[in-house]
Amino acid sequence: MAETYTVTVSFYRDCTHTNEPGCRVLKALQEGDLNNDKYLNIHLEKRQNIIKCLILKKERKIAILENLLKK
Repeated sequence: MAETYTVTVSFYRDCTHTNEPGCRVLKALQEGDLNNDKYLNIHLEKRQNIIKCLILKKERKIAILENLLKK
């Protein structure tokens, strides 16, 4: 149960989970409440979300430019 809670909390903090004091994810990793695979998945999911956001921003800019060109 602690593992699920820790992972959930990680997405609501402005934290890289690499070296910040008080990071609950790092604490759970060090105490054995979070295994290394889950820890790596947290970083992978964060990167995937960043990529999705960048793609959406680019698509919005393209749509705006296309609308301007139609006028």
